Amino acid sequence: MTVTKSEGRVARRKRETLGRIIHAAAELFDAQGFDATTTQQISERVDIAAGTLFRYAATKSELLLLVYNERLREALAAAERAMDAEAETTEALLAYAVCILRAAADQPRNTALFQRELIFADADEPYRAEGLALVEEMEHRLCDRLMADLDDQTRAGDAELSATASACLQPVALQAARSIFADLHVLLIQPHRASDALNNDFADLRLQVAMIVDGLRVRAVEICASTPVSTIDVKTNDPKKNRKEPS
Repeated sequence: MTVTKSEGRVARRKRETLGRIIHAAAELFDAQGFDATTTQQISERVDIAAGTLFRYAATKSELLLLVYNERLREALAAAERAMDAEAETTEALLAYAVCILRAAADQPRNTALFQRELIFADADEPYRAEGLALVEEMEHRLCDRLMADLDDQTRAGDAELSATASACLQPVALQAARSIFADLHVLLIQPHRASDALNNDFADLRLQVAMIVDGLRVRAVEICASTPVSTIDVKTNDPKKNRKEPS
């Protein structure tokens, strides 16, 4: 029992220290920018030794990932609420993307560096993996909204047709969702373009999202028209390719 309590205290202290590190790094990155901030400044603000800091984050880039992973989580939660508040699909997806862009507007340079770290940091870097998992979560939420839109189109058919369409369209909708994130990513890594988007009320981004949604709807009609119910096992999503069952 004593060992369990001790382990609990150790884990709690580590979480508290990590929280203080993230808070201090965030304050310094906001105040003077990533480039001007040193790990020594962060360790001094937290009042820990440099060696202790490096046990939590080996580099300043890891600290950036720590800070902005937390901010991305917060932005995604707000984006989810913004998307749910819109009934029309294009406006809902736009609201999601705009929410993330607005969250980045206060620190565009740091946000751009964070996006680049997500792409170019070491593959085995755990905080990078954490950030990429958040991006994947974002893509799947966008995909869910796109699938809901496509479900509305296929709902007039029978239940089996709707399930078949869903099985066929899921990977296509995910690619469309990734295209929306790609448009968003381009704005985030180029602060001047994000600023332009803010200034023109996201007219270009709205057009891009609308083109993706409209294109997916057209593709959905083509896929549904060319995919007989009998060619898909709706339970396993396994294409049967019209193979004959053994007699």
